[in-house]
Amino acid sequence: MSVVWDETKALDTPDPVTVEVYKCSQLAKTCGQCGTMDIDYQCYWCEQQCAMQDQCTGVKIPRNGTCPAPQLTKISPMSGPVWGGTSVTMEGANLGKQASDIHATIGGEACELVQSEYVPATSFVCLTAPVKKGQIGTVEVTVAGKYNATSNQQFSYLQPTVSRIDPAKGPVSGGTIVVLKGRNLDIGSDIQVLVERA
Repeated sequence: MSVVWDETKALDTPDPVTVEVYKCSQLAKTCGQCGTMDIDYQCYWCEQQCAMQDQCTGVKIPRNGTCPAPQLTKISPMSGPVWGGTSVTMEGANLGKQASDIHATIGGEACELVQSEYVPATSFVCLTAPVKKGQIGTVEVTVAGKYNATSNQQFSYLQPTVSRIDPAKGPVSGGTIVVLKGRNLDIGSDIQVLVERA
């Protein structure tokens, strides 16, 4: 790269020069993504797109502002045991700028945010609370205390049951392959089977 001054005079550039060419609208497709970009890019959300500040002719969202219209697009897993503790991953858009922005419930029950798993604007993880009985409900998220989103998908609290164990016994040395049959044995985010000593 060379820098020309007064149309004809080239300036010396003894050190390597790196130039980054970018377009705000290509770097971010949502308000949340635009607002969490490095401030050096000088990108702002305005007129339903991410643009340079001098290209914003209408109302723009301040860099320290909260994006409206949060969205929930994916819930995983979609079921867990009634005793709680299931790690549920929520994905979407405009989901705040920091973990403290997020308050979530599942079926009306609080879901405890895992702060270390929060990804600004796009996703978060929370742990389900215990419930007294099986139930189904949507995920409700409030961002910064004023913007709300409701999932189209529903989460199910279920009671796993074991109806059959085959074989019913094996050698104390271990190594026996045991088949469990029952209902709702594939729910939750972490499946473990423990065999207690008689």
